[in-house]
Amino acid sequence: MVSLKSIIGKKESSKKEKTAGDIPFERENMVRCLCPQCEVQKNSQCAHDKMLMLQISMRGMSPEPSEFPGMYCANGKASCDDLDPNNQCKCPNCEVWKEYELNSKQISNYFCQNGKAK
Repeated sequence: MVSLKSIIGKKESSKKEKTAGDIPFERENMVRCLCPQCEVQKNSQCAHDKMLMLQISMRGMSPEPSEFPGMYCANGKASCDDLDPNNQCKCPNCEVWKEYELNSKQISNYFCQNGKAK
């Protein structure tokens, strides 16, 4: 499987001030995002197709939030309707989750179903 880093390019260093709950949709966070490897998306044809499209057409470019099957904590609910929220979410293990202290937010899991962090 091709890594996200190779699809969307090298990690950009960001000197932006990071504030909890305000998660930028940027390459650095996309590379660290665990959503594309999450069991919730494992059998999603929609998520698989989006990753395939990134591999084919977006190499080195920044996709639009609706084109990336992840970063739901930043961009809101998944546009894919075939995700399986009965599977275990990986959010608590995600570096984005940890950096932005998302355990303290109103929605503490399943951003793909419940929308972005508040």
